[in-house]
Amino acid sequence: MSSAHTRTFGSYAEKMAESFFVDKAFISSDGVAPGIGMTCYRSEKCSLSQVLISHANQSYALLDHSKLGVKANYKMAAMGAFSHVICDAEVPGEWELDEGVWVKC
Repeated sequence: MSSAHTRTFGSYAEKMAESFFVDKAFISSDGVAPGIGMTCYRSEKCSLSQVLISHANQSYALLDHSKLGVKANYKMAAMGAFSHVICDAEVPGEWELDEGVWVKC
């Protein structure tokens, strides 16, 4: 059995996601930059994530330190779209976020 990572995206995944409504959505990205928000290198991932964010009561951004300050090709969402940001690093000092939004793990 293969241990390869797989993911689902594209028009079929978006259509299916349109019928899901969840309490919490956990969303990762390829980068996050101040004034821009979360970004991805694949437009399909952005589109699917946007549907999931819009259908969730709360959305959580999942990041690691390597994503901070990275601006990928496509904008997924502004930071204000997320209830919390979960990251392995402290929020960069120059970033303006509401207190309690950034959670360092």
